[in-house]
Amino acid sequence: MRVALFFDGKNFYSGWRETADGRRIEFRRLADWLVRRVGGTALWGAYYYTGVDDPDDGQLSETQSKLLGFLDMLEMQPGFFVQKFRRRIYTVACSECGEENRYSQEKEVDTTMVMDMMRMAALGSFDAMVLMSGDSDYAPALEGVRSLGKQAYVASWGGTGLSKRIRATAFEHIDLLEGLNHFSKSVAGTDDEATFGRGSSSGLKGPPPAITGDLVLDAFLAELTA
Repeated sequence: MRVALFFDGKNFYSGWRETADGRRIEFRRLADWLVRRVGGTALWGAYYYTGVDDPDDGQLSETQSKLLGFLDMLEMQPGFFVQKFRRRIYTVACSECGEENRYSQEKEVDTTMVMDMMRMAALGSFDAMVLMSGDSDYAPALEGVRSLGKQAYVASWGGTGLSKRIRATAFEHIDLLEGLNHFSKSVAGTDDEATFGRGSSSGLKGPPPAITGDLVLDAFLAELTA
C-alpha cells in the first residue's frame, strides 16, 4: 500500500516545539514510522510546504538563512519534496503612537496542499495519506480524499492544535509522540531542559532565547519565529 505524507510546516513545528522537548527529528525515520503505522508498504512521497521571506535589500536574516539550509537538506532526503512560498510583508501603524510595525504572513500554503491532496488522490497516486496538521480548514480536503476511496489520517503532537472537526473527518488520529523514540535523538552538546523547559512548568511563551548551534534545530526555531 502506497502512503503519501503532507506536512504543513508551521503547524508541524508548532506542535513539535510545545511537546517534543527539543529532540531532533530524523525525517527519513519519521516517514518510515508513519508508513508502518498506517499499514503501508511503501512511501509514495513526503510533501513539505512552508513560507519563506524574500531577501531584504539582498540580505536574509540569520534565522531565514538557517531555515533555507534546513529546507535544502530536507529535499535531499529520499522521497521528500519541498514547496516554498513567499511570505507577504504587511505594515500596520500603532493607533496609540503611530509607530509602524512590519509582519509577514504565509499565502498559498493551505490552498496548494488541498489541491495536491485532491489531485493525487484522483490520479490514484497513493492508497493512504497522512496529514501533519490539525487545522480544521483541511477537513473538506480529507473528506474529498476519502470520497475517492483513499484512507486519510491526521497526525499531531499529542493532539496539540488538533481540531475536533478534522479528527472526526480523518480515518484515525496518529499521535507522533508515540513514535518519538523511533525517529528522534537528543541533540548533542545542548541542554534540552535549560533551553526548552519541560512541559508547561518552564513558563516559556516565546521562542527560546539562544541559538543552539545545531543547523537542523536552529532551522526548527526559525520556522517558528519567522
